[in-house]
Parts: sequence; C-alpha cells; structure tokens
Amino acid sequence: MKNGLKFWSLVVIVALIAGFASCSKKDDKKEIEPQIEGRWQLDPAFQSALSPCEYDSYREFLGNGKYRALDVCKENKITDGIWKKEGKRLTIKFDDGTPEAIYSIDLLTENYLTISVSVEGAVVWSQAYKRFVK
Repeated sequence: MKNGLKFWSLVVIVALIAGFASCSKKDDKKEIEPQIEGRWQLDPAFQSALSPCEYDSYREFLGNGKYRALDVCKENKITDGIWKKEGKRLTIKFDDGTPEAIYSIDLLTENYLTISVSVEGAVVWSQAYKRFVK
C-alpha cells in the first residue's frame, strides 16, 4: 500500500507541474502586432490606374520616428519628416512646411499597409502599399 501511495503522489505532483508549465506557456504566446517601420511601395494589385513611376516611389517609416518619401514621378523628389502611430492613427509632420497629414490605418500586416483619409465619415482618399523587399 505504501508503494501505491508513493506512485499516486508522484503522478499528482507531475500533473501539477505539467499544469503550471502549460499555463505559463499560454501567457507567453501574445499576438505580436505588425510594425509599420520599413519601406512601403504602392501595390499595383489594388491601384492599377497609376503611372508606372508611382510604383517605383516609396514611403519609409524609420524606427527612430523619421519619415522619408521618394517621388520618382517628380524627378526623384525626397520629402522628409517625422511620423507617429497611435493605435489606428498615423500622423506625419513634413519638414518642408507641407501641412501635417493624418491618416487612418485600415490594414497593417507584415506585408501590407492600407491608409485612408475620411471627411465626415466618408473615405475620400485611400492607398494600399506592400512592404518593399530587396
């Protein structure tokens, strides 16, 4: 009887350890939100009516809050500024004095970004981007 009690005690201890270990693993598996940092180019799959040079242009969100955009259609014009993301709101302040831009982030995945501007609840401007991969 003493051996049977030791066996079942050991089974209970192993089960408790396994239970605690499985709980901590679940807590560690938090969903990681995709980051906006990186270079984004217009996605021709969603915007086919643009000129070819627009697909070579890009927006770049650097990790230090710096923003840079290259407009190939305007003789490779570069626009710098700073960006800030708060939830679904993206704000860009431009260094050249252009008025601040405030966008809604409609979609942000590891490879796709869609931003829009709404006036009185109606979307008046929207663009879809894909992450630039060398």
